[in-house]
Amino acid sequence: MSHLRPRPTALSRRPAAVLPAVLTAAVLLTTACTSGGDAAGSAGPAAVVDGRPVEQAELDRRLATVTSDPDVSAAIATDAAVENRLRADVLAQLIEVRVVSAAAPDLGAEVTDEELDAHVDRLAEEQLGGGPDAWAAFLAERGYPEEEVRAQLGEDLLREEVEDLLGAPAVAPEQVAQAHAAEWQGRKRVAHVLVASPEEAAAALAELRAGADFATLARERSLDQASAASGGDLGPWIEDQYVAAFDQAVENATGPGLLEPVSTPFGWHVIEVRAPATLEEVSGLITEQLAEQQQDAAYAEWVAGVRAGVDVDVRDDLGDWDRAGGTVTP
Repeated sequence: MSHLRPRPTALSRRPAAVLPAVLTAAVLLTTACTSGGDAAGSAGPAAVVDGRPVEQAELDRRLATVTSDPDVSAAIATDAAVENRLRADVLAQLIEVRVVSAAAPDLGAEVTDEELDAHVDRLAEEQLGGGPDAWAAFLAERGYPEEEVRAQLGEDLLREEVEDLLGAPAVAPEQVAQAHAAEWQGRKRVAHVLVASPEEAAAALAELRAGADFATLARERSLDQASAASGGDLGPWIEDQYVAAFDQAVENATGPGLLEPVSTPFGWHVIEVRAPATLEEVSGLITEQLAEQQQDAAYAEWVAGVRAGVDVDVRDDLGDWDRAGGTVTP
């Protein structure tokens, strides 16, 4: 079975729960490799998918959004080949968008403008704490073009519809027990509240020591939106999963309890180390994680089957198309 990891959080990538996957550019950086040559910017579409072009301008817009992330810019400055790898990854994603959008209606999957508008409104309310003003401020702060973000959110919604139509996965009790034994049994559990300053961290720690509920405080104050939604819970601690200072603090903890605030490049963390979870305590969460993995696998299998019947032509200067893997090699 595949390895269960803690939920994505500010510790393992930039806090970006409101963003679609391609905008969390650190994910792309994990696949970056060295490959020579710059894209020539030749005339014509970047790729053609069954006669449907992926225009160079579309590729440029999405790549510009990814490379606007400071972490990505720094990586490119260190190694120019990273940009070529990112360009190829983004192009492969845009090709998949064409493949999925053409095949999804056959399953009955479709995302209307009204559904996308409602989704954006929910994100603004639930994750940004406001309406249109909060959404506009979010885009302005990060410099993301609204058209591009909405396009990617629409792609994410379409994927969710396809996954739902492919059918709900069945998770057997023995799978849950195996996952608990492999990932949770005997492992410390960790929760955190991420704040911006040492003063805020000290205040939060004082409240918690005075009896404040950790989950409530995390939902109200944590800057790590992904884990805040779960009351700050990060699940079982896996060595070397997070940034060094955080990992070291958890490793040095001798037992359950609150730790002194820890500073990392993301801010200040108020950490609670918890005793290992019993199977009964986390069976629901493990079931959910395994179901998501099965859904991902079913979706990937469906996409691969559709892709096998699609003609894809990638422009020569941008790389070679791998039909089996759905990737572009620069």
